[in-house]
Amino acid sequence: MSAHPDWCVIGTENPGMGGIRGEYDRGRETGSWWKRPYYSTPVAVGKLLRYTMTHDYVAGDFMWTGIDYLGEAHWPYRSASAGVLDTCGFEKDGYYFYQSIWRRDIPMVHLLPHWNLEVEEGTILPVLGFTSCESAELFLNGKSYGRKAYSYPAYGMTQRYGHYDKEPGAVNTEDLFLCWDVPYEPGRIELAGFVDGKEVCRHQVKTAGEPAALRVSCYQKEAAADGLDVGQIEVEILDKDGNFCWQADNELTFSAESPGEVIGVDNGRPDSLESMKADHIHAFHGRALAVLRSDGNAGKCVVTVSAAGLPSAAAEVIFVTLR
Repeated sequence: MSAHPDWCVIGTENPGMGGIRGEYDRGRETGSWWKRPYYSTPVAVGKLLRYTMTHDYVAGDFMWTGIDYLGEAHWPYRSASAGVLDTCGFEKDGYYFYQSIWRRDIPMVHLLPHWNLEVEEGTILPVLGFTSCESAELFLNGKSYGRKAYSYPAYGMTQRYGHYDKEPGAVNTEDLFLCWDVPYEPGRIELAGFVDGKEVCRHQVKTAGEPAALRVSCYQKEAAADGLDVGQIEVEILDKDGNFCWQADNELTFSAESPGEVIGVDNGRPDSLESMKADHIHAFHGRALAVLRSDGNAGKCVVTVSAAGLPSAAAEVIFVTLR
């Protein structure tokens, strides 16, 4: 840019915060050059994002990429997992990283990793926090590990020297996320977000027990009965207390009543070799989905999901005739 100060530039394929949903490499050998430990990924991504946001001659960037896709992968993977959504459209941690920066009008906090990692008790784990709030405080089983804040956006003086429209708080990092080193112990980990000194939001993750139940949902209640429109039936595996089971990989079977039919399944796992055109698939880190389509007739379709050793659960979609 020093040679062409009049140029305006744009990033056409800037690296985003990808990764495999629910997996948290801690720096061990991964066998893939594009993979980094979960606590390193937002450092480089945040540095690039902050540069884009604070230099007028940078018009913006295309974050690569929004959603995972099949291809451009190294065997045995069929997806490079570069997106902030997996192939199911399920949110990864990176989704919340960008939300914390781009939607600062909405108070939110998000912490990672999940709290069912296979590590010895007492192992020091980096716990990351993404937030749009002025500061955030981390708790493990009720014990505070301190309140922290990052420096963006930096509030400057206005009107006169020493005057601030909003008094700046103490910050501890120039990264666009927060980090605490925490000794692992099972239980409940929480991140609380603060604005003007008051708690406005909280994210809680609990150590889950064994799978005990299925939670089935559909993001739309109606779909067109034209044989083209589809519904997405999503499944989460829970323990007996209703906690999400991050490590669950139970095989799920989907059955649909007429006038609907299951035309595909997915779990977001990049190295899965299971067919996407079946009526069954293993959950991946506690989640999976099925795609439902009308057989051309209108009416209510009930989709039942079953797994060995667990009570079945169901959701319904109404197929309607378009006028």
